[in-house]
Amino acid sequence: LDMPDFGSFEPLDYSDFEFRATDTAPELRQFDSLISVADYIQKEVLFSFLGASSASRGVAGGVFDGMPTQSGLGFGTPASMRVVRAQKELLKVQRKGVEETIKRQLRLLVSNYNLDLENYGNLKRREELTKQTLDEQFERLRLGQSVETLDMIEASRNHIQADTSFFAVQFRFLANEDRLARLIYYGDYTKRPVAIESLNSDRSSQ
Repeated sequence: LDMPDFGSFEPLDYSDFEFRATDTAPELRQFDSLISVADYIQKEVLFSFLGASSASRGVAGGVFDGMPTQSGLGFGTPASMRVVRAQKELLKVQRKGVEETIKRQLRLLVSNYNLDLENYGNLKRREELTKQTLDEQFERLRLGQSVETLDMIEASRNHIQADTSFFAVQFRFLANEDRLARLIYYGDYTKRPVAIESLNSDRSSQ
């Protein structure tokens, strides 16, 4: 596997990626959608005194059906409004928790990346030195010189350990780059505001 020279890479700065990691995260966009729907449900409750409103029923697979609206003359409207507001506040708290989790993941990723970058040079040098020592032992054998078995075993073990550590840090670089790309991915994530009315139109046209 042909690895790039990570020693030439620059350290990451958390502040360079924080906004992008939280701006289009699909986990947060999902909560934004639910919170927007909660506002719509409150309006539905207010206007349900003329009869049962079903504007939001069944939308997005029925995920909002648990939010109460009153049928009839609306005698239960205040209670329904309190429940909807409470659910909206709960969604906000959950969203904040998810946002902090994303930030924590980004901080950890940046910290691990920079730590590996700091150690990369030493690990590479150790791999080169242990390989050189092992090659020297084999060269002595080739020339017919006396080589202690324990010295050969020690040189081989040291090189295997150094080579394994060096490969591991290179693998972590690649893995962390993939994780970072996922955290800041824009791609297909639309930034258009949530519109439950369009969801209702799609449902009615089916």
